[in-house]
Amino acid sequence: LKSGDPSIFGRATEELDAGKDADIPVEVVPGITAASAASAMMGRSLTERGETDTVILATGTCRPGDAAPDWAHHVRGGTTLAVYMGVRNAGEISLNLLRAGASASTPVDLACDVSTPQQRLIPATIGTLKQTLTEHGIKGTTLIMIRFPKSADQAGVVAA
Repeated sequence: LKSGDPSIFGRATEELDAGKDADIPVEVVPGITAASAASAMMGRSLTERGETDTVILATGTCRPGDAAPDWAHHVRGGTTLAVYMGVRNAGEISLNLLRAGASASTPVDLACDVSTPQQRLIPATIGTLKQTLTEHGIKGTTLIMIRFPKSADQAGVVAA
């Protein structure tokens, strides 16, 4: 039994295959993915007419030896970026986003323990991401939500 959406960075395929190989009956009951729950908690849509029309769900933790996500591809006006499992690699993620053209002042919402009684929303920026996580003692179960609105892109704040 898994919480949330087992099909989003939850190794569902591997686990379903293992169950089938072992002749164990498996039922998948999808839940609400953390990005949707975080959006509801923030009181803001994942997309916003005229500002963001693309949502990217990216992992911040890959298997050992796998290449990291192409952060430069994600830093585009009109994009909402939801980074799952990114706390441990937050320093590297923010550095790569900056190298890709994001502004250090780009707002970041840290959605912690989403859809639980302990949920909280902590503001940061790409430039303060790692420091903010450390200051608040955040170690896991946090979604890193970043918006690159089209208006910021037109102002030259994010890479084209």
